[in-house]
Amino acid sequence: MNSEADIIIIGAGIWGLSTAYHLAREQTGRSIVVVERNAAVADETTRQAAGQIGQLRRDPLMASAVGYTLELLTGFKEATGHDPRLMLTGSLHLAQCDERMASFEEQLAHARALGIEAEIAEGALIEQLAPAISLSEITGALYVPGDGYVDARACAHAYCNAARDLGVEIVLNTEVTDLRTYNDSVTGIETDRGPVVTGNVIATAGPWAGRLAAMAG
Repeated sequence: MNSEADIIIIGAGIWGLSTAYHLAREQTGRSIVVVERNAAVADETTRQAAGQIGQLRRDPLMASAVGYTLELLTGFKEATGHDPRLMLTGSLHLAQCDERMASFEEQLAHARALGIEAEIAEGALIEQLAPAISLSEITGALYVPGDGYVDARACAHAYCNAARDLGVEIVLNTEVTDLRTYNDSVTGIETDRGPVVTGNVIATAGPWAGRLAAMAG
């Protein structure tokens, strides 16, 4: 591991590796290092993730982010040579009460306003999509055909390999033990393999991010 980097990303799960890929794509010429304490990437919460990518979000910014993700991953293998294993299956949301169906009607109007394809699913469509569902047990359903899911671990590996192709260094078996700061700015990190000088640290450590924040006070 080099003793200096322009950007340090702590945590090589799907968020950290996606961040590394995007920064390397946009920040040509800057040295980017991802530091991971495990012996493999995507070996903590990422490998447990369902990987669902649903477009129906109340916040337009989040809806836009999900739309970007679907567009990115749809063309990712062609653009990078690495397969994120995206499956565009659509999603079926079930209601077992009138109140839930009423919320689906609201979501449908919201989806149309955001340009997201969605529809109230009738019995024949539900049977076609999911024959195991007992129609007598539900009030109705909402279908979003453009939704999908990824194998989260495979997607993380695709980001990892694409980031490496762009010059990102992935350092494994290395734990961050402290953050160096001066005048409320980060100046580097301490690891169990030695210090690294940097002016930019991004924490993508999931449930452990609080520990990293505490290191900076």
